[in-house]
Amino acid sequence: MDYPIVYISQNVKSKYERGDVIRPVTGTMLDALVDAGNYQVGTAQGDKKPDVSSASSLSEAHSQFKTYLSNTADNPSSETNVLIVDETKFDSDVVEADAFGGNATTVAGAKIFGEYYRQNGSPDKHGDSEVYEILWKMLGGVGQNYNCSYGQGVTYKDSSVTDQYDYVRTPMAKIGSGGETTNECGDATTHTSKIATKELRYSDCSLTTIEQNV
Repeated sequence: MDYPIVYISQNVKSKYERGDVIRPVTGTMLDALVDAGNYQVGTAQGDKKPDVSSASSLSEAHSQFKTYLSNTADNPSSETNVLIVDETKFDSDVVEADAFGGNATTVAGAKIFGEYYRQNGSPDKHGDSEVYEILWKMLGGVGQNYNCSYGQGVTYKDSSVTDQYDYVRTPMAKIGSGGETTNECGDATTHTSKIATKELRYSDCSLTTIEQNV
């Protein structure tokens, strides 16, 4: 299994500081994939900047990104590649993603990622600001690359969790496994007051089951 790769578009490179934009995404995705189990530790940053400036919609930008991945000699990830574009250009949509074996996710959030990082550093595991909402939607798109759904599973407090800001979360439901209302442990999916950017997995479902269903 190879590392996921995060790219920025040429337009983002010309308008924003690359590191400020890309760090919130790589850090959040790394945390989420490591938590999900049996993924290599680390993400990579694509050195080339795909040009999707001719796109008039996020869907079209995503399509151009997929074409870029198919034609590039830049060795894209076979698992997931994330392209960050400027939400001031694609302000009607946030995320486009492939599912069922696809390897691409496109997220519109460059401006807010950069602003957040300059003011706050890397995002925590969850929060209630707009940047967390965009990151959560991005992770949902990445999850589709791994055949997972948007459902984050049951969220609850447990005595084994000592940090007041941490919750126990059961695995996401897989696409095609009977809907997003039931997760891989057979429990109903619930929502939280905070937007999760990580999925914590504890003894509510065996590690073997989790690894088999990621």
